[in-house]
Amino acid sequence: MSGICSVTCTLGFLSKEEPPRWPGQLLHGVLFDRLRDLYPETADLAHTLEPRLFALSGVYREGAHPTFRCAGLSEPVSAALPEVFGAGAEFGIGPARVRVLESVVERTGYEELYERFVPEEGEYGRISLRFLSPATFRVGKANMPFPLPRLLWQSWANRWNAFSDVQVGSFGEWAEEFIVPARFRLRSRVAKVGGATLAGSVGECEYRVLRPESVEARVAAMLAAYAGYCGTGQKTTMGLGVTEPALPWRGRST
Repeated sequence: MSGICSVTCTLGFLSKEEPPRWPGQLLHGVLFDRLRDLYPETADLAHTLEPRLFALSGVYREGAHPTFRCAGLSEPVSAALPEVFGAGAEFGIGPARVRVLESVVERTGYEELYERFVPEEGEYGRISLRFLSPATFRVGKANMPFPLPRLLWQSWANRWNAFSDVQVGSFGEWAEEFIVPARFRLRSRVAKVGGATLAGSVGECEYRVLRPESVEARVAAMLAAYAGYCGTGQKTTMGLGVTEPALPWRGRST
């Protein structure tokens, strides 16, 4: 159960209506409807296993057509996604009816990510991230809307440990001691998802690694790359916490 598959779909509208502002819960339903039609046993596994075997984005406009992305974090969901959201697929997102015009598939694996970062000697003194949808974290009985290092890296480590043969332990403890926010352009945004109203952070944040030459720094960089697939924090199966590794920081910070 170690395959990762990301499918990015370019959408065309078949109706005048457009999806709602936060369509993640609707896309969650679309995924399960299509899995039940094509791979019912996979749908059952995706519904019952924790952590979830997938992550979803919302709908974003890039160029002439909107796009969305779904990532399978392990088999059998990873194997099913290219057909579930293949070119020509049609479905509804709330009042909108859409067709997948193009489906771009990217495959990788946990061993491949590990080999890309950890055995190679190098320094990772800065790690920059972009949060495209609100990233929020459950802490006790409350939600933390700021992407603190401990919360970020533990969020990714939990998912990594669930699906990878190579374990990284409670990496949030190391991140809390040796990773600090350096610069950021963040703003708060409230999303209504799954019947809950949650505040989270969107924007960019650069983190400084205090031991850039260490093996742990390379693991930190690996997990940050993994975040591009698994998302960050809560409700990643409904469009929250969509995360992209960012280019080195440019411009002014907040």
